[in-house]
Amino acid sequence: RPQIGTAEDFAAFAQAVSEGQTDIDAVLTADIELTGNVMVGTSTNQYAGTFDGQGHKVTYNYSIESNYSGLFAFANNATIRNLFVEGSAVSTAIHFGALIGQANGTVLVENVVTNVDITGNRSGVTGNSGMLGANYANITFNNCAVLGPMGNPGSSMYSPFSGWSNGN
Repeated sequence: RPQIGTAEDFAAFAQAVSEGQTDIDAVLTADIELTGNVMVGTSTNQYAGTFDGQGHKVTYNYSIESNYSGLFAFANNATIRNLFVEGSAVSTAIHFGALIGQANGTVLVENVVTNVDITGNRSGVTGNSGMLGANYANITFNNCAVLGPMGNPGSSMYSPFSGWSNGN
């Protein structure tokens, strides 16, 4: 399983998932700071592995223009655990999640803390969240926390754990 210890390792992991290696199990071996909008998974190739942060931190400063964005843009039958996510995100789109943009299938998130300052620069519905932008999954959060601020006076649908849920 891939050992991710640098921003370059994380970008290579994200690239492998976007090219169809969706069931990669990976571990984070150090705190990393991402540059640019590096995200794992696409609508076609959704992350389906186990990602263990091993208590490390991923920091990013995203500028979001695409719907369903997050550190893991798309997760489907995935497990994400033992991770801290910090930084900021300015979004002009809908369904940004500090951890996951869109969840499908069965997803487990455990021992994850996000502290991301989320600003929605879009009037009307946003569906932004400290964890999950849009939920189409049977998702479980165990021992998780959302600490970062979020909002914009002209926007709606902000929530700590799920910006929007399809009845799940």
